[in-house]
Amino acid sequence: MVNAVETPIVAIISAGTMGAGLARRLTSSNEGHAPCTVLTVLKGRSQGTRERARNAGMQDVASLSELVHGFPRCKWILSIVPPSEAERLLIEFIDAVRADAEAGERKGDHLQHTRKTRAYPYPTFVDCNAKNPNTARRFAQLVRNVPVPLTFIDGSIVGLPPRDDHNPSIYASASPDPAHQEALFEFQALTGFGLQVKAMTGDDVNVGDASALKMTFSGIMKGMVGLYSTMILAAHAHSPATAKALIEELHDSQPMHLRNVAFYVPNAFSKAYRFVHEMTEMADFLKDALDADDDHSAREGKISAMFDGFGSIFERVATSEAGDHHDVEVLARYASYADNLFKSS
Repeated sequence: MVNAVETPIVAIISAGTMGAGLARRLTSSNEGHAPCTVLTVLKGRSQGTRERARNAGMQDVASLSELVHGFPRCKWILSIVPPSEAERLLIEFIDAVRADAEAGERKGDHLQHTRKTRAYPYPTFVDCNAKNPNTARRFAQLVRNVPVPLTFIDGSIVGLPPRDDHNPSIYASASPDPAHQEALFEFQALTGFGLQVKAMTGDDVNVGDASALKMTFSGIMKGMVGLYSTMILAAHAHSPATAKALIEELHDSQPMHLRNVAFYVPNAFSKAYRFVHEMTEMADFLKDALDADDDHSAREGKISAMFDGFGSIFERVATSEAGDHHDVEVLARYASYADNLFKSS
């Protein structure tokens, strides 16, 4: 268990804005804690990512296999990647564990000694990506299928990347199995090292609960951004005067929505490509949570379809961001107008 003497070694993959921001909190000593060692894998990553990792105090290792096999032993691997890449990273981790275990069996190396001294010799895998509960449970099953003792935590990050005045919450849930609950308890101790980990506990808590929280909270927040973007583009497609009047009416009667348009809409441009898969996960979540129990068969359409639609709007924004920039320029223009009106109020 983490204590005041032992500072944990954590791996965060990858060094995106969120991952590097969390790493910075762990490696800083100005939070009232000793700086932690944070590892990452930068092979094949861009120069911008490498620079971000360096600024966050992250240390590069050659591969995921080195994290699994190498020393000093990494205690946690936090997966913070685009949702569409989450399963690939988990499988890469599982393959690395299998290979290391097989090599240990052949060579009788450190793994055999470690197994005698620690029931779970490998890092706990913490999947912090946006996913629906079924995906989380499927990931946990992939981990259980490995003939080597492993621990898995279902995680979800709620909030924007860390800033001086903001530290996002990391919700975490795990199987009721004692070993996984111990891993969850130890993971929560990272709160003492700069993170804000909120372990979900109780008799009815299991893998999937942290992901369900992410789906519902993020469904509100990103659904809001999707709705704003959809209506601004639709208003502008009818006429620029309509879009201008829409922003002015928000100023007159809904100033909180005006502020949200000004901040959240342009903030989503560079991340829209990530949101596409996240909307698919949300739609699947709603299919299981609500559509499956909907007995109003006479009504056309399903509740989950709204997030299929938001996926389409984010795909359109992402395509525009990478291409002709027409839609993002339209959205940026009215977001700027909203910002000016809000500040002048």
